[in-house]
Amino acid sequence: PTGPLGTGLFDFNREFEVDPNFTVNLSAGYSFALAHVFLRPQIYVDNVFDRKYALKGTFFSGASFGRPRTVQVRLNVGL
Repeated sequence: PTGPLGTGLFDFNREFEVDPNFTVNLSAGYSFALAHVFLRPQIYVDNVFDRKYALKGTFFSGASFGRPRTVQVRLNVGL
């Protein structure tokens, strides 16, 4: 930091800000019955475009890196 750091409620300390970012998350699912069994496949994708970004830490924590693209697949089976 180049100057003194404020500790008041409205001291934003611009030296420690991170750039704004935008991520896209998707999810899809479908339910159907097959021989008295209900099937519900689902898929979840976080950070679809695999963007690299930083998250501002809370209170006194430093910045951290955002999660990379993650894919989750789920299958619910009901009788």
